[in-house]
Amino acid sequence: MSEKLTEQVEEAWVNLFRASQHIHCAIERALKGKGFPGLDWYDVLRELKRVAPADLRPFELQEKLLVKQYNLSRLLARMVAVGVLEKRVCPEDGRGYGFFITDDGIEQQQAMWPIYQSVLVSEFASKIAPDDADALAATLRKMTPKVGE
Repeated sequence: MSEKLTEQVEEAWVNLFRASQHIHCAIERALKGKGFPGLDWYDVLRELKRVAPADLRPFELQEKLLVKQYNLSRLLARMVAVGVLEKRVCPEDGRGYGFFITDDGIEQQQAMWPIYQSVLVSEFASKIAPDDADALAATLRKMTPKVGE
C-alpha cells in the first residue's frame, strides 16, 4: 500500500464522508419530522433490543455506537426518564449498572424503523447495485475496528 493518498482515494474518502453525512441528516430530519427523537436514540434502542432480555453496560454501548461517553450518559438518562430503558445495578459487582430495553422502548424502535428504512432505501439502496454494495461492504469491513480494538 502506498503511504501517500492518490487523488482517487482522496475523492473516495470525501464522497464517502459526504454521502454518510447526507444520509445521516436525511434520517434525522425524517425521524424528527414524524415526532421521534434522533438517530442516536434509535441506535441505543436497536442495540439493546438485539441483546434483550440481557443488558448492556455503558462502556459496552459506547463500543457499539458513535456517541461520545459524556453524550451517552445524558442520552441514557433521558431515555430512562421517559421509560424506554431501565437502569439496574449489576448483580456481578454491585457497583456497575446495566441498561435494559423496556416494552415501550421496543415499541418505539419498531415505530421508528419504517421511517429509517424508507430513507435508507431512497438515499442509499436505490442508488447502489447489489454487487457494488457487496464490494463496498467488504471494503468498509477492512476499515472498521472490531469491538475491543
